[in-house]
Amino acid sequence: MALPMVHLETAYLAAQALKPSDMSAYLLGAIAPDGMHMRSPYSGEMKSASHYGMHGKTDLSGDEVARKLLGIARMSDYFLGYAAHLYTDLLWFRYVYMSGDGKRYQKPDGSRDSERYYAETDKLDLWLYDSLPDRAEMWKLLESARGEDLDVLPAVEAEAWRDRTLPWYEQHRERIDALDEPHSLTKDEITEFCKMASERCAELFSR
Repeated sequence: MALPMVHLETAYLAAQALKPSDMSAYLLGAIAPDGMHMRSPYSGEMKSASHYGMHGKTDLSGDEVARKLLGIARMSDYFLGYAAHLYTDLLWFRYVYMSGDGKRYQKPDGSRDSERYYAETDKLDLWLYDSLPDRAEMWKLLESARGEDLDVLPAVEAEAWRDRTLPWYEQHRERIDALDEPHSLTKDEITEFCKMASERCAELFSR
């Protein structure tokens, strides 16, 4: 649900507390669950599987979610990043996408305004790509990263998603620059979200 730079910045900030020993694997894990997008044909059921059925959940209060995430995170640094991605998506869906009674990206007829959502989040994700001082270090670490096989997502798909992500911002810069400035979501909200989500990840995965 959140875009790659949000996942990477959240994971990078959380790493200050979590201290993964293999930062490359950890960062790859932080974008890995979306590797199912490299499949053709692709279906929503594939996303549900790679996200362990958590996609679109808004109730984060129960122990079940925490137990599932901690079970994944304790497998390795790669899976710690993987679990951080899942938790960040849960937080994003609840506190960003569904904020304002779920009407932030809703059309007048009640349907989801996917075109506006992705136009605005692409614009903001490119802004993060350009503005974060740690982005170059992230890219260097990701270049050498290797994934790990999981029943719901093989390593080759995580690495293919990484290979798609690294050049994506430069490849799409002209298109994104031409988009209108976001009006439903702001740069300040994105910055605050990454900070909040990183703190929540650090708290959960330090248990």
